[in-house]
Amino acid sequence: MQHYAHKPGRASATWPLLGWAAEKSTLDHLDRPDTEATREEIRADVAAVLRVATATLGAAWVREHIHHPLVVAQVAASFDSELPAPAQDVDSALLASWFRTRYAVSRRGGMNRADALRAAAAAVGWRADIADSREIRAALRDLDADLGLSA
Repeated sequence: MQHYAHKPGRASATWPLLGWAAEKSTLDHLDRPDTEATREEIRADVAAVLRVATATLGAAWVREHIHHPLVVAQVAASFDSELPAPAQDVDSALLASWFRTRYAVSRRGGMNRADALRAAAAAVGWRADIADSREIRAALRDLDADLGLSA
């Protein structure tokens, strides 16, 4: 399941139930036609695997390594090399986006603002000892509001 969630070129955020049914059939030699019963059987297998992974590795690991990669399926974008370079600093924009994502994951995982700030800063290579200030607190309140998070 983890391999599927990280599969390059995957454009779906759903599990390949019928594909896994066919794979399971090659192992136990039982016929699994394309029916709702077959899909439910594989859904139950997925749920069992996720329960074991959660009990063994923890909910945060399952969220970060299976659920999150599964739902962020994106098709690669192409670009025209004849177009001028973007006006903004791409590296800074990517780091800011990465920071925002790491902060959101930490906050949604139950961290308070200060701990989520430190975790996100460390993840992107910024100073984890960011000084507490009125501006930082205001920026985090705004970010929480943008992300639909409560205090």
